[in-house]
Amino acid sequence: MYQTSLKDLASPLSGGFQEKQPADMPAANIVFAVFSGTGLVLSLIPLYWHLESWNVGTCGYMVWTALGCLVHFVNAVVWNGNALNWAPVWCDICMLFACSFTRF
Repeated sequence: MYQTSLKDLASPLSGGFQEKQPADMPAANIVFAVFSGTGLVLSLIPLYWHLESWNVGTCGYMVWTALGCLVHFVNAVVWNGNALNWAPVWCDICMLFACSFTRF
C-alpha cells in the first residue's frame, strides 16, 4: 500500500523515523463519529415513551447503548488525527466502559 524508500527506513534512534498514516484515515474517523453521534441521538429518542410506561429493562438498555455511543463519539472527536493523552482520567473511564460493553 505504501511506497517506501531508503530514507523512510532510517532507524528510530537517528531521528529519521516517521510513522506513516493512510490518507483515508481522517475520513473514516469522521464517518465513525457521525454514526456514533447518530446512534446516541437515536437511542435516546424513544426513552421518554419507555419511561412513561415503566419499561425499566428497555430504559436501562437504551441508556447503556447511549453511553457506549457517547464514549465512542467523544473519542473520535477528541483524538482525531493524534494520540496525545489530553485527559488521562477519561482514558480510565473509557477503558472501564470498553471492558463492560463487550461482556453481554
